[in-house]
Amino acid sequence: MKRVLLLTVCIFFSGFLSAQEGLKIGVRFSPLISFATVIQDDDKSRLDIGQMSRLGYSYGLMGSYGFSENYGLNSGIIIAYRGFKTELADFSSDIRYTAIQVPFGFKLRSSEIGSGTHLKALFNAELEANVGYKGVTQTTGMDPDDIRNPNRMNFFTAGFVVGGGIEQEYDWGTLDFGLSFHRGLTNINNKTNAYEGTIVRINYVAFDMGYYF
Repeated sequence: MKRVLLLTVCIFFSGFLSAQEGLKIGVRFSPLISFATVIQDDDKSRLDIGQMSRLGYSYGLMGSYGFSENYGLNSGIIIAYRGFKTELADFSSDIRYTAIQVPFGFKLRSSEIGSGTHLKALFNAELEANVGYKGVTQTTGMDPDDIRNPNRMNFFTAGFVVGGGIEQEYDWGTLDFGLSFHRGLTNINNKTNAYEGTIVRINYVAFDMGYYF
């Protein structure tokens, strides 16, 4: 799996390098807070199952190609760990999903506002391949149940990303800091093997820290 992912990353970015000029390649790490939107499938009403946020993180490679100083495209390949918790009177759960994410969209950047300093905004679509599931459930008076079953989630999901931040350019590279909101648009819950009749969308807010070479 890791070899396939590495080969995909190399092909993805080498294609850009050979076809584009001014491409920036970098790395990113993002602590995040994730939470779930839970919806009843039949009447589309929101469900309150005591869901709470949980901490996670993401990391990976990112690429940016500017048509000019102010406009460009951005993409990447990111590994993200996110999920949610629930807590009711006699039951609690901690659900974690692992995904390979491919964002793609537009990047807007201000003119220089200081020495090498630029403000930025991002508007991305995001495709996700969900590759890992872990759920820990606890019923009062019983031992915790540890579930590791990827069939409980849908493999492909999609979302939308909006964010902003600041870039600081140096002779040795560019530092990139920002906040981004990732909105889940499709159902990650497999209604046949997990929560029947329920739609679950995973959202999160991330603090992005990156470095462009």
